[in-house]
Amino acid sequence: MIILQSLIAGLFIMSASLIGVLFVNKHLVSLVHRKMSLLVWFASGVFSVVVFNLLIEAFELGSYIYVGIFSLVGFLIFWIAGNLMPNSHHHHGSDCEHDHVNPSKAKRMLFGDSIHNMIDGIILAPAFAIDFKLGIITTLSIFIHESIQEVSEFFVLKHSGYSTKKAIILNFITSGSILGGILIGLFITGTDFIMVTLLSISAGGFTYILVYDLLRYNTRDKNKSNGFIFSFLFGIILMSTVGFLLH
Repeated sequence: MIILQSLIAGLFIMSASLIGVLFVNKHLVSLVHRKMSLLVWFASGVFSVVVFNLLIEAFELGSYIYVGIFSLVGFLIFWIAGNLMPNSHHHHGSDCEHDHVNPSKAKRMLFGDSIHNMIDGIILAPAFAIDFKLGIITTLSIFIHESIQEVSEFFVLKHSGYSTKKAIILNFITSGSILGGILIGLFITGTDFIMVTLLSISAGGFTYILVYDLLRYNTRDKNKSNGFIFSFLFGIILMSTVGFLLH
């Protein structure tokens, strides 16, 4: 059952890579550019809930010291990966709206994203093994984050000279690496020791994304309003509600 749940979750997350189909409509493109910051704040709220749930489950399986150490390890792993592949993650919104992007930068972005997707897949297996609710919350969180990221990556590919069709195909192929991560996760998941380690590393990695990849993005926006706070709170309330209904 865990295998089936994890694979279905992986395919669902992969569907986020097809979001570029929506941006044939120029009006929708303009709307997303204007509202990207609100979407990122919403994703920040979503990730706050999944980090909290991952830590709660990890603390039930391991000691506070062990979970704390490996959460820090996860944070450092993502931090190192982010510095080694600085172009692997994009939430630029209108940054790329009028600028041409170097094709080599787009290729590095796709490579980095494939690694990131594989890590997401490794996370899914222990999440479903621990608790179906945790698996669903993790899946939805990754899907929401991936949807926003895929929008930005689609624009990067378009401004690198790729056609709409090729940009969508490349994003979909890249997203397929999540299935490889799921297989790895299923293979290594088996004991409480392994699962608490993976959950702790996942919590640390998601915290990195939350703090640096999502929240730091919004420091570029000088004209903040209550809309950002409401978007963040809506993300928290939405995922908390899902968790409550699945309990």
